Amino acid sequence: MAKNITQTENKELTEQQNEARKYLTPDVDIRDLNEHYEVYVDMPGVLKEDVEVTTEGNTLRIRGKRSDSYQHLSSFPGQTWFSRDLSLGYGIDRDKIEAKLQDGVLRLTLTKNDQSKTRKIDIN
Repeated sequence: MAKNITQTENKELTEQQNEARKYLTPDVDIRDLNEHYEVYVDMPGVLKEDVEVTTEGNTLRIRGKRSDSYQHLSSFPGQTWFSRDLSLGYGIDRDKIEAKLQDGVLRLTLTKNDQSKTRKIDIN
């Protein structure tokens, strides 16, 4: 026997779905360029002052918010929060991480330390 969903239950489900959609995990593309890695994070409509990039131990954390002023096909009222954690190996020089936000894409440059760079070994 199928249960009929009441109007109140339907409203609660819709509110829960909308709340879940306010939290996003942005797409990430990582490229190994031998001397460093470049990490590209899609962030359309996000302002530089609304993004925070931190490191803690072996974790690189990217988080922030996008305000309602950004219009897209599936907009929801309020702010949309996002967070993405990436695991850093010991081969990354944490003091040389650089970040730039341009045209809706955050680009992180993760410089490799000397121990993690590719090196050819001659055979005698």
